Amino acid sequence: MSDNNKIYPLISIIMPVYNAEKYVKKAVESVIKQSYTHFELIIVDDGSTDRSAYICEELAKNDSRIRVIHKKNSGVSSARNTGIQYSLGKYITFIDDDDEYDEKYCEILLNSIEKHNADIIKCGRKNITIKIDGSITRTIDRFYPKSCFVNIDSFWEDYYEFKKYDFIGSVWNGLYRADIIKQYNIIFDENVLHGNEDIIFNYSYLRNCKNIVIQSDVLYYHYYRLSHSTSMKFHGDQISNRIRSIIDEAELVKKYPEQLNLVYLDGIRSCFCLLIATNNKEIRNKYIKIIERELKNCKVERPKYLYDKKLSITFKIEIFLIYHKLYWVYFGLRRMRMMIINKII
Repeated sequence: MSDNNKIYPLISIIMPVYNAEKYVKKAVESVIKQSYTHFELIIVDDGSTDRSAYICEELAKNDSRIRVIHKKNSGVSSARNTGIQYSLGKYITFIDDDDEYDEKYCEILLNSIEKHNADIIKCGRKNITIKIDGSITRTIDRFYPKSCFVNIDSFWEDYYEFKKYDFIGSVWNGLYRADIIKQYNIIFDENVLHGNEDIIFNYSYLRNCKNIVIQSDVLYYHYYRLSHSTSMKFHGDQISNRIRSIIDEAELVKKYPEQLNLVYLDGIRSCFCLLIATNNKEIRNKYIKIIERELKNCKVERPKYLYDKKLSITFKIEIFLIYHKLYWVYFGLRRMRMMIINKII
């Protein structure tokens, strides 16, 4: 990159921060080390009660590209909306306070989105699970096999093939055009507090896109910290939020019956996956009834999924158990699988 950054588009990087004093410095340093240097890092301190705000302010003293905004604690959606409000860039992207960028994250994504004049670009990610003692239990790269540029109709027509690589459910692995966000007033729902805020935002954004770039490079490092991440805990509103996102998803692919079938199958399965986080049978039974009630109108071709080559054997077994209401067999197998994967048996 040339040192004359003024000729390059500005990227606004938004980082919500809440009580992440152990991790936030590394997250910020991964931004500072970007090979593409024409960015602004907007850190939104969401009412932290630890040293997070102080650490961010100290880092900002040494880099004029960093701005720190302090606000009353209102959740990650509110913090991101605040960052969007203060952003000045042509493109907007996000990073969590305990994650990291690859040093070429901005450079590769910017070059590709500009080359194709695209509305959005999404890249691969590395999922790293860390136990309470700090040891890494597993690392998985999730990426689409080949970089591609597709119009939005083609994307929805083959939606599940793209979705299964996990880049639709998050906002921190890609660039968004600021003019689209601001023209259509696309914001994070501040009533969504415990997951699914990303995917709901993405569906709102994709409704206003003409095309998308899928970048195969693994450029974002996402840490599942068992002692820190809200995604590792069960909250009742996760189910209602997930059901809402399934309905949004179904609306977007309704022209494509095969994709609609897969959306419902995957949606039902994902609702049950959320219940794995609790061992309380009363809570599970309560939310199983809610799932059954809210999704009873899903028109799923039940036998067809058994022969669908897009679905893994594990997926088919789990759907079979759920459909036949063998819930406790399902939960037992899922928990055993997780224990084996995380090497904690």
